[in-house]
Amino acid sequence: MAELTLAELRVHFSTNVRSLVVNHSENDKKSISTDLKVQEEHDSAHPMAKGLLTSANLTFKPGQLRVFNLTIPLRDPDSFSATGASLVLKTSGITLEHVLSGPLDIRCSHWWLQSQDQLVRKQIPREESNAIQVLPKPPKVQLRIMNLKEQYFIGEKVSLEIQILNEEAEEVNAHVRAEGQDNADVSLDLAWRDNKNKTNDLDLTNLEIGRISVNESKSHVLEFMAPLELSEYTLRLEVNYRLASDSETPVIKTLESIIPFVSPFEANYDFGPRLHKGTYPNYFNLPEFSEEDQEQPKQARGMSQRWCLTSRVVSFSSEPLLVETTRLVVNRVTNNAVCDVDEQQPPEQLSRTMALKDMMDVPHILEVRKLTLEDRRPSAIELSLAVTWRRKNSREQNTTTTMLAVPSMTIPSAEPRVLCTAYIPENTDDEAITVSYMLENPSMHFLTFNLTMEANDAFAFSGSKHRSVSLTPVSRVQVEYRLFVYPVEDSTLTERQGRKGHWIWPSLRVVDAYFQKTLRVLDAEDGVQSDDRGGVGIWIPSLR
Repeated sequence: MAELTLAELRVHFSTNVRSLVVNHSENDKKSISTDLKVQEEHDSAHPMAKGLLTSANLTFKPGQLRVFNLTIPLRDPDSFSATGASLVLKTSGITLEHVLSGPLDIRCSHWWLQSQDQLVRKQIPREESNAIQVLPKPPKVQLRIMNLKEQYFIGEKVSLEIQILNEEAEEVNAHVRAEGQDNADVSLDLAWRDNKNKTNDLDLTNLEIGRISVNESKSHVLEFMAPLELSEYTLRLEVNYRLASDSETPVIKTLESIIPFVSPFEANYDFGPRLHKGTYPNYFNLPEFSEEDQEQPKQARGMSQRWCLTSRVVSFSSEPLLVETTRLVVNRVTNNAVCDVDEQQPPEQLSRTMALKDMMDVPHILEVRKLTLEDRRPSAIELSLAVTWRRKNSREQNTTTTMLAVPSMTIPSAEPRVLCTAYIPENTDDEAITVSYMLENPSMHFLTFNLTMEANDAFAFSGSKHRSVSLTPVSRVQVEYRLFVYPVEDSTLTERQGRKGHWIWPSLRVVDAYFQKTLRVLDAEDGVQSDDRGGVGIWIPSLR
């Protein structure tokens, strides 16, 4: 029997790749397994349709089995199947076409592989051997956040280094987009640093990357200000790129990262009186108001009081933070008073590094003054504590100010009170300490107080054990005692602010002679401390 030479072999498909045409070529070698290279041909009448064209030696010996191997580029996700085939035979004056019109006519349960000089069969593990499901192309351009931290804090400026790595087998042309939203669809104000210098670029969230070679990476910085409230945002990065060989087909890779924003600090507060060392108002020489004063803004001419707000600030950051300054901000004062933070000393200069759970005490002095001397109403003050800090390894200019809310503070009405202060000499073993009690009468009444200093096993005192003190309206008087503190055993010493010492608890009883009301003695400076029972302790440092 003679050899048979086909002029053409066609295979028909069900997708936009309509057919594969293999033309006979005498120049190609004839072998039992042939690898073919195909080229695409587009149909001008159907721009989306295309065909595949190649050539091979189509001469067959009688009973010969030959295999043709080729790669078909499938770029669109779809179900791809071979639906039929045609074999074209041309002789002198005759063209014969044998059509296999159905998928069942061309179905085969195995494929053929070449092993040495012969073909071997391998089972195809699916029912429809002439059909496959084409999945979307998996993106191989990678997105990475290179400097993502464990915690981000409210109000801080965040800079994220975004890396785009091309792991495709060819060059790509890419651009990247960023967006961040919380559960309430509130967006972060994102901006690529490279876009900030482009005055005509209104959308700062889109960044044109350009061409990226194979295995090349490019890094760009995404910046935004963290929200001022505790929240959780989802940052979504999307890179859209096209392969150099297929500029019409976009490929998209996305990366989502959940970023919670927390407060770096929490604080609790102690609010107590301090002794005002300025001149007390004179009831018999009160300031007079003139017509000029009425035309000017109101000035505070009433009673002045000093108060101390001690903030105990705790760090909740998992990495060390450098706290540079703290500042007390007065947000609002009721309209019967004014409040000023003591301007005699600058904002507390801390420059302290705080690790997780570290605590620091920050005192701030307030001066509250009533508008008029006759005003006896309490006043309310709303404050905030501003903590300026930065991450330990960041630049000095990358500071953040976190505002911590302070509970509303109430300045009590103008009632009599007793403020305790103490003068402690350097050598407490040789000299007595002086304890002062300032009795204040801000009322418009004449008041008399009975004072009793109780005996104590921890010290001896010099001063009146019993005495009466009369105060005119809007006046104050200071009563002093000298205390000779007895030595104590070393085992009873405790430590405070890095120094050993112990507490003594003098008990001065102050009773209003008319109303028989006992006034509570208040601590009015550092080193003097009230207890839950109404007593006042004084810290005695030890020289040992």
